[in-house]
Parts: sequence; structure tokens; C-alpha cells
Amino acid sequence: MNNNRETCKICSSQNTSKHFEKNGYDIYRCFDCGVMFAATSEFDHHDMDTILNLYAKSYFQDDAKNTLGYRDYIQDKKEEKERIAAFELAAIEKRKPDKGRLLDIGCAAGFFLHVAQERGWHVAGIEPAEYAARYGRNRMGLDVKTGTLETVDLPKNYYDVVTAWDVIEHVLDPLQFMEQAHGLLRKEGLLVLGTPNSVSLAAQLKRRAWVHIRPPEHLFYFNPKSLGYLCRKHFDDYDIVQSRAYYSRIKPTLKNISKRLLFRVFNNFSYFIGLGEYVKVYARKS
Repeated sequence: MNNNRETCKICSSQNTSKHFEKNGYDIYRCFDCGVMFAATSEFDHHDMDTILNLYAKSYFQDDAKNTLGYRDYIQDKKEEKERIAAFELAAIEKRKPDKGRLLDIGCAAGFFLHVAQERGWHVAGIEPAEYAARYGRNRMGLDVKTGTLETVDLPKNYYDVVTAWDVIEHVLDPLQFMEQAHGLLRKEGLLVLGTPNSVSLAAQLKRRAWVHIRPPEHLFYFNPKSLGYLCRKHFDDYDIVQSRAYYSRIKPTLKNISKRLLFRVFNNFSYFIGLGEYVKVYARKS
């Protein structure tokens, strides 16, 4: 294990220290911007193909050997994701009432795009996982390209809204990601991203057992302060808000109903005291 200090990829500080270890990766905390991250010495050797191999078909389907991803994303998540999409789009439309071109980065099977299209947006998406991107194209009839911001040729200064839900924690270089997203937006365009909150009540109670600490799938763990550092490199006008965790569909057994009730109480309490599980950014290109 590498016990030396690691330079923070968000604020370039060396005021960092090892927080704990997870899945064979050293997890560091930056004391200046507050971000936590998997040590760069542990994952810099990954090339893009190595990272993309994490998101093979097994990531989206039940696989007893797969410790990442979902049991069956398309079967289990479609209804839930489309319900969440309607909620998120309503919040976006308050900030951008004139519906125009919307790009969803990391769009998976396209459930968010499908709802956006039904609401009148002109939509497109990119998704690194071929299995999910193909589903979006072939089954949902959407304009989804397979790849990442580094591999897909996208028009600059073109989109009115760029969204990235649960993406920024996966990327190797969040600062570069923000620069690229900024370049895709038209003047007054809106970047919207969401990510788990590393200072949420659940994160503070569970520490290394927090469900979102799972390298190499998740490499960065943001909070409102560290997201502020990330935004101000390219955006002057941004708003960072915390939110509750989203409810997952649970089979209606008595045990699961009790678990869901406890989850709701904990979720709402966390949000009420300002330690919600999720944090979102609305950044406008000026």
C-alpha cells in the first residue's frame, strides 16, 4: 500500500492523507477541498479500455460473480428511473423553460432521455457501455452514441442542457470532464450533474462501508465544498443543492415494507439536518 501523500486532482493540494483502504485501493481525503478519492498511484495505470471493461453486459444484469452494478438494470430500474427523470426534468425546466437540445452523458439505457423527449426536448446521449447504448438505440429509438467525451465527436457550443447523472464519481479526471462539458454548452446553457454526498449522514456513520465507496467503479467522492472547487474552474454561475436519496423499488413483503419505512425516516431526517445522501449541481455557462 502507498502511504505517501497524494496530490488532489480537484484542487492540486498535497494536504491529503490516507483515510482507509477499500477493495485494495487506498482512499485519501483532501483537507483543502474536502474530496475523497482513490489514490492516483492505484489507478493511473488503467487505460480507458480497462475502465470501460467494468461496464460490460454483466454490469447491467444479474451475475453472482459481479460485485459492481445492478442485478437487472433494464428490468428493475426502468419504472424507477423514468419517475426520477420526470422529477429532475421539472427542476431543470424551472431554470431552462425554453426546451431545446439536451445531451445526457452516461445515459445508460436512455430512460432519462426517453422522458425528456416526451416532454419536448431534442435529445441525444452518449454511453460507454455498448450493451446499454444499443438498448437505447434499438429498443428506445434514441440517438445514443457508444463512447465517452474523449472518444465521441460532439458539436461544441451546441447544447442548451448537458446532464450527467451519477457520472462524475466514475471519471478519471473530473476537471477535464467539466472543461469538456462546458465546451459543449451554448451561451447560457446549463450543466446539471448529480453525485452521492460524501458528507451525508449515512456516509459519516458507515465510513468505509458506505455503499458508494466502491473503487474502481467509483473513484471520487464529492461533497458540496469539493463540487464548488470543481465548478469554479469553468463556471462563474452555479448552484449546489443537496437532496434525499431516491427510493428503490422493493418487493412488498412485510420485512421489506419495514425496511423501506426506516429508510424513508432516515432519508428525510438526513435531508432535514442538511446531510442528505445526494448532491446536485446546476452550472450556467455565462
